[in-house]
Amino acid sequence: MTVSRALRDDPRISPATRKRIQRIARELGYQANPLVSIYQAHVRSGQPIHYQATIGWVNDHPNASYWHDAPWTRGLYEGAARRAKELGFVLDEIWLDRVESQKAEVNIARYCRVIRARGIHGVILPLSSLYSHAFRRWPELSVAVIGLQHSIARQESPPDEANENVYHTASFDYFGNIRLACEHLREAGYRRIGLVISRWMDAHSDLLYRGGFLAQQLDWPRAEHVPILFDNNAAMEPSRPFVRWLDRHRPDVVICSTNLARGWIETTGRRVPRDIGLVHLYLAADVKGWSGIDPNMPEVGGAAVDLVVQQLRLNQRGLPRTCHELFVTGRWMHGKTTRQPPTRLAG
Repeated sequence: MTVSRALRDDPRISPATRKRIQRIARELGYQANPLVSIYQAHVRSGQPIHYQATIGWVNDHPNASYWHDAPWTRGLYEGAARRAKELGFVLDEIWLDRVESQKAEVNIARYCRVIRARGIHGVILPLSSLYSHAFRRWPELSVAVIGLQHSIARQESPPDEANENVYHTASFDYFGNIRLACEHLREAGYRRIGLVISRWMDAHSDLLYRGGFLAQQLDWPRAEHVPILFDNNAAMEPSRPFVRWLDRHRPDVVICSTNLARGWIETTGRRVPRDIGLVHLYLAADVKGWSGIDPNMPEVGGAAVDLVVQQLRLNQRGLPRTCHELFVTGRWMHGKTTRQPPTRLAG
């Protein structure tokens, strides 16, 4: 009891005894488990134990409501909040009115002051805006990242840190999702399948979109191969490279990750799906009715919570010795932008 009280700075223990016990604890490498501390606090208060702890959701986007308004991200936050509640935790979103893109350490220090003030011991970094935050140390915290980080780490981190700061990660199954899309399209009779993605999306998927697509092409006749088009266009009108790619390679279906693609295709006089099929890799409200992949966003958000809770329960904080990457596979959804697959006969 004396040791327990000394570690909690209980004034009933003399200052000299407290300092001596705390010094010995530091020398032994002792770390208090935050979940146990919270549990004991509830026991001492005599209240029923339901709530376990709070998990932080670090919102580094300029728009404070980004994770609630954007259709392609909302599912991640909602899934994380639901999973946290199931496990007895509360998800607390942390947003600062100003973060500086070139000063990751300064931003993290500001976030950590808020985190400490709220008594939070575990956080989720959803990698929405400033990727550099995931490549720096978040001291004395259990951390999980949503989204892959290796390729972007090599681009944005100093050379001596690019392979050092890696946290446990929950992510979409980029490789498996594009394979799933290709399998369904081949089954529907499409043969010249094209992929159009931006350089940002290519890096965001840790090159797994291109890798999965090229792996599928190895099983197709050479005459049916369509080269990948890397197009960073964000305008309503199609880019010249996109139009030239359509005319030269004549894909009969296009896989993409932008809701602008349908307008680009129809601008060239082609009709979807009569003349050309169209598939989206992130089905959400902005592409309602399209064929494509439902990436299971709520499951990805929930998986990130599981990674944080596991670390909290094992009292693991800081950078892990071995990074765990958890991939959540999506579901194929047939919509109005591809033709109907042939009906399978029983047996």
